[in-house]
Amino acid sequence: ILAPKGYADQHSIDDRAICTGTAVEDYLHGFIHPGMGPVGAIAVAPNSADSLPAAKQEITAVLDARHHVPAGHSDFSIARASAVGAVGSAANGTLAVLLGSVAGISLLVGGIGVMNIMLISVEERTKEIGIRKAIGADPDDIIGQFIGEALMLTTAGGSLGVLFGFLASRFHINGVHPAIAPRSEERRVGKECR
Repeated sequence: ILAPKGYADQHSIDDRAICTGTAVEDYLHGFIHPGMGPVGAIAVAPNSADSLPAAKQEITAVLDARHHVPAGHSDFSIARASAVGAVGSAANGTLAVLLGSVAGISLLVGGIGVMNIMLISVEERTKEIGIRKAIGADPDDIIGQFIGEALMLTTAGGSLGVLFGFLASRFHINGVHPAIAPRSEERRVGKECR
């Protein structure tokens, strides 16, 4: 009954079935009395975000009584959707820093490569530089020429990289469908359960 959502954190969100508790007990565990079969998780939605603390206390009290354990020694855990979202946001932040670092290192290596190519170009063109100086070129003109060549080289390389990225996004590899977003934006996890 749910729309396809794909993968999240290396797990398929589509491999999930949502059933009522009694249907699970009847179908999977046979016709047993409520509370006798194993239940892995229960999802609860309070009426409003303001009632979350009271709902958590009431759920804890009811489950402690049903499990016959004293208060504070619960054999279950309660997780709020916002806490799960915060963990996901922290993971996304770490991933963004990691990807930014990789991009920075790539730019640094690319800059060093362009610098070395331009250095070799200058060393190989000493005669041309000498002729330009002899006919009256200023040092600023010569530096401007090489900076212009470096700008054209990096612009051409960057344009080819962007073009290659657009072409590579057209292919599907192992079920991965790349998408090009015009801008980067942070996705926020939904608000508290209501």
